Amino acid sequence: MKTFLFLAAVLLAGLSLFVGIGVVIGFVLHWLLPAIDFGVGVLIGVVALAFTCQTVTRLMSVPLEVEEEGEEVIEPKDVVYLVEGMSGRRKRKRKSKRYSRCRE
Repeated sequence: MKTFLFLAAVLLAGLSLFVGIGVVIGFVLHWLLPAIDFGVGVLIGVVALAFTCQTVTRLMSVPLEVEEEGEEVIEPKDVVYLVEGMSGRRKRKRKSKRYSRCRE
């Protein structure tokens, strides 16, 4: 139970920080450009912050290329992509009975 409460507290603190930074960015946008509503500015701030956090996290998680002895390195030319072929036949569309009566 303590682990769950700790996880919930960390999650709540992280989300509060995230939304707080979004509110600050939204206030600055509204202050610089009064045509931007405060709510839209907060939305822009939160989305921009999320995109920035995701990009930084991806860049930080890229492993360094350290070659160890005995480790096989996979070259791009050695990679095989398995792709399914297209189906041979297409299904025919059935004519609707409702419209065929109107044409007669």
